[in-house]
Amino acid sequence: MKVILIQKDYNKPIRIPEGQDTIIGRGNIIPPMIDVSREHFSITWKNGSVLIIDLSRNGTSLGEARTPVSKTNGTELKDGDKIYIGGNITYFVVSITN
Repeated sequence: MKVILIQKDYNKPIRIPEGQDTIIGRGNIIPPMIDVSREHFSITWKNGSVLIIDLSRNGTSLGEARTPVSKTNGTELKDGDKIYIGGNITYFVVSITN
């Protein structure tokens, strides 16, 4: 399974290696934003699913409804999901393929 995050307005993909937990934060955001934590969210793998876990103080949300992402159990990601961060100023589109 391949997971790629693409930030809105930028074509710099972030490839998430299968089976490897990956933390996304200020260093991955273009341009760096003050309300994005150094460790804002993590992508993790569990039982064949891809999960996102919020690590930030400012929150991470999914989709147009801006559903908050779990800080403990994680929230399952699906192909086409949008991950909103930074006071909803920017987002990533999730691409999941087999």
